[in-house]
Amino acid sequence: MAELDIAAFLRARLDEQEIAGPGEVAWASFLRHGMLAYTSVVSRNGDMWVANGQVVEPVGTTVIFDQAFVLADVAAKRQILHEHLDDGMWKHAEDGSLVRAGPLGDRCSSCLDDGPLAAEAGNEFAEMRPYPCRTLRLLALPYAGHPDYREEWKP
Repeated sequence: MAELDIAAFLRARLDEQEIAGPGEVAWASFLRHGMLAYTSVVSRNGDMWVANGQVVEPVGTTVIFDQAFVLADVAAKRQILHEHLDDGMWKHAEDGSLVRAGPLGDRCSSCLDDGPLAAEAGNEFAEMRPYPCRTLRLLALPYAGHPDYREEWKP
């Protein structure tokens, strides 16, 4: 498998989050003989709560996972990722020189100044703050256990 850069790695993880999981997962309380008997994790399947493949009727639930929240979180992280230099921002011209490939827009100043090829472009400060910037490294950190995560991305 080809080695991913940090932006491609993060996009792949966000894609996975967008399609994964049930609509809601909750802690549910159950009564036995009128008294609290136990709590369990349940998931919503349409209008029903399900635990261990069985439809259950809890007396109370506390949602611990809500797909609407996850989708909003993914959308926000995609916007943050969009502000960072990715593969398309730098390219080599026919003469071998380095040029910006696209519009700058609202981009992370660290990434613009210190992109992966910034040193080749003549940025004397590129060695001081290496790409990827700290923001991308922090966004990737929760995925440190993923087989495609690279140790050099740790903040």
